[in-house]
Amino acid sequence: MSPQGVYPAADVCALGDEISSTYEGRHITLYGDNISHGSQVDYVTKGYGVWSTHAVGMPFTTQTAALGNPLMTFDTEGIWCVDVHGANDAGDEAVAVGEAVYINTTTGQVSKKRDNATQLPFGYALGVVASGEIERVAVKVHWDPLSHLLLDDEPLYFGDAKDVSIDWNETFLAMVITAVSKAWGIDISISAAALADGYGFIETNLNVAGAATGYVVARSDWLNLAADFVVLAGGGLITPHTDGIYCPAGADLTDATIALCGKFTDQMGSAGFGMYNLWNLNLTQTLTALFEVNNPALIGYTAGVHSSAVVGSVPLFHTGGGATKYIRVYGDAS
Repeated sequence: MSPQGVYPAADVCALGDEISSTYEGRHITLYGDNISHGSQVDYVTKGYGVWSTHAVGMPFTTQTAALGNPLMTFDTEGIWCVDVHGANDAGDEAVAVGEAVYINTTTGQVSKKRDNATQLPFGYALGVVASGEIERVAVKVHWDPLSHLLLDDEPLYFGDAKDVSIDWNETFLAMVITAVSKAWGIDISISAAALADGYGFIETNLNVAGAATGYVVARSDWLNLAADFVVLAGGGLITPHTDGIYCPAGADLTDATIALCGKFTDQMGSAGFGMYNLWNLNLTQTLTALFEVNNPALIGYTAGVHSSAVVGSVPLFHTGGGATKYIRVYGDAS
């Protein structure tokens, strides 16, 4: 590989050579057993990246078994010759000048792999590394604790076992949302124009091709209740999700058509399917009712007047301006 500016070509400099000025208050001195070095070497070794909690850098000295547990100094800045692997989380990939590189907290290897569970931000490559190769290039070492949050285009990883815990499994597809980070939340950035094939501002697309080997499901929500789970006393709601519309007083909805539970549109170019249902219910228990309502009148229920057996009727559908059609309701199954 050719030199990049004033920095040496791949494998020309000696491992651990410093290629920058020093004395910038960037040195950290700790005992040897406070410093992690990975499995590439048996002990902290000059020329190999180290880390302590999240601070990363390059050591000035070499720890040996004979030295015991000495104080050791490493540099959290500067430009150093480092062995870099041309790979990212998906596999082999070349490293270009200026790309962020990360250190593996088990092996100590530096690469473009940036899975938050195994990597720490290490610095920026100032040389080119071929795909799949391990080559010695200049790296601008820089401890950057914000890297994963602000510079990473992968889904965020929360491994702190606090309010939210999300593990990113790169086998699966994910919904991508363009968002602007705020101090206490996220504002979704949306386009004024409608999507070409839909009505929404946030759209999940699964592009399915080839012979299906299982179900095709765009989204699946589950509540996995543990064996020791106890429902809220007095009657607790258990539901995979709850949706609603909030409308403050004063809003003008005069011309609105409100579809509280969603609008469903198909774009089926083929009529050669098996069955076509509004719902597919796979139940293990007998339904108490199709709906539970807080006030029957609010779903259009009207007391029956047609005969003694009919106790009322419920509106089933209308055609957007046409006459409403009803279902008669009886007091018992007979």
